[in-house]
Amino acid sequence: MLALKSMRVPPTATEHATTFQGLPSEILDIIANQIYDGGLGQVDELLTLSLVSRPFRRSALPLLFKTVSHVVRDRLDQNEHGALRRLLNHPHLLRYIQIVHVVRPTEAHGFVPSLDHATTQRLTREHTSSDLQVLKEALPLMTRLRCVRLDCSAAVAYQVLQMLPVDQIYEIVFDNLYSSSNWPTMIEATTELATLARRHRLGLGAFGASPPRGSAVPQATYDAITKAFAIDLHMAWLLKDDQNNHTLQAGITPCSGIPETPSWMELRLLIRRAPGTHHSLRDLDLAVIPWMNLRRLSIVWEYTMPLNQFIHDVAPKLTNLEALRLRADHQRLYHPACRYEIPTTGLFADTPIVPAFEVDFSHMKQLQDLEIDGMCNHIPIISLLGPNLRSLRLHREDALWSVYSAESQRSHADILFASRVSPGLERLELDIGYIENLWHPTAIPGVDVDVEQYAFLNAISKFRSLRYLRLFPPFVPKDSPRWTRSVRHCVPVSDDQAIRVFEYLRKECPSLQVLSIAAIPSLVNIDTMCWEVKRRGDKTVLTTKHRERNYQHRQIWEGQRRITSEIKRFTTPQTYLTDSEGWMLTRNDLHDIR
Repeated sequence: MLALKSMRVPPTATEHATTFQGLPSEILDIIANQIYDGGLGQVDELLTLSLVSRPFRRSALPLLFKTVSHVVRDRLDQNEHGALRRLLNHPHLLRYIQIVHVVRPTEAHGFVPSLDHATTQRLTREHTSSDLQVLKEALPLMTRLRCVRLDCSAAVAYQVLQMLPVDQIYEIVFDNLYSSSNWPTMIEATTELATLARRHRLGLGAFGASPPRGSAVPQATYDAITKAFAIDLHMAWLLKDDQNNHTLQAGITPCSGIPETPSWMELRLLIRRAPGTHHSLRDLDLAVIPWMNLRRLSIVWEYTMPLNQFIHDVAPKLTNLEALRLRADHQRLYHPACRYEIPTTGLFADTPIVPAFEVDFSHMKQLQDLEIDGMCNHIPIISLLGPNLRSLRLHREDALWSVYSAESQRSHADILFASRVSPGLERLELDIGYIENLWHPTAIPGVDVDVEQYAFLNAISKFRSLRYLRLFPPFVPKDSPRWTRSVRHCVPVSDDQAIRVFEYLRKECPSLQVLSIAAIPSLVNIDTMCWEVKRRGDKTVLTTKHRERNYQHRQIWEGQRRITSEIKRFTTPQTYLTDSEGWMLTRNDLHDIR
């Protein structure tokens, strides 16, 4: 009787075990990008990946060296820093650079000039020439370069522009230039720089200041404004011709202003009266603004009337807008009938008749990024949500408390509703109440725990795509009187409490990558201003920082037990709160503290 026996078939020549060493480079590039995006642009995990193997290192290098800083010193009391000089010794890495950031030099503490004027001038020129030479040698090797950010002196920016190759077009961003003796004002300096770089895509930050009074603005300035790709603009630049002429002295011939439809794709508009003027919105030529062309719009509203009517009128024109930022100094500029701070006297004694505030997503169908600063919690949440939102910020600063959450924190019902209307939200920034004892084993609900915050955080965990969460709690004791000027500041959480809150949120919302608990940038008279928590493997990384200190405290935790701790020091100022991506003109707290 025959018996069937299983027989091992010899492997064919085409069968083989696949390892990551044999994966195509495109797959490794996708893995590196996923790790980079999962860390929200932070390179910690990429550094580990780059040490695994040479193929992984090749995929990680373009992300690790995507942005490089450099400094050009124009005084002897300035420090030398930035990575570009060091990379000249490793020229193969220069080809990965996409963004060069020429940053403002830091001052050398304790510097005492002991040289005569002639020697000082000679050494200063040598320092400047040496730093510019580094950039000149590196430029031909940076084959992927697409953007140059210039936060340096205007004179240095002029020399950098002259080095750029004539056959390339870059994004050139003059966001935070500082004055130089070559030009009397920053407006004149920016005009000449923009004229020199007119073939590039320009971002101009100097025109957030109003035009000089009593003198004619040259047509070259208006031409620079018109040709910009992104611009920071004071409303006085938009005055109609008949109104603009009234600000000039007799005998001065005015120019024709903005001559054609501007090229703006990004606009940061400041609605504020120029000093010594009484112009209103009716005096502005708003038809000049290419509303339908805008992709990103930021409005800083420092005007006496609410912005509701303005937003209501321009919303139907913003059909291609992708990101919107609104900021007002008082909640009544969004909600004139706000019940907080009653009785009302003075400016809002008579409530203006304006439309209810609403972000009209029926017209702004492409809007994905919405930030509103200064709003109370009376505005219905349904007026602030759209189905395509990916990033949402609802925040109101308070100079003494950091935030006064009783007037700005949303209810848990609002957040649950938002999770249903905007299920794809990935980044969220909200005001919150007291969280110091949540889930603490010895806490007594209703006594030393604000139990409403449990429901609030539980509602946040319903965003199934949420990756980044920033919370702004009060930085004063819970029983502090509201209207005192001598309030005592304190930190809202301990280090282990920040870990505890993150672990709960991540358990309920596995997509969460980063939790940030922060004070507003101007609240610097406390020990710690920000806690940033994120997951790394089976451990948790906590970084605490302060806006006015050049170091960060980084800790590794496993559960509720701290494993390691280190102090990381920096030679250059670090951005305190990271900005959302995509903006050419950034909201930079190093330069703009309100």
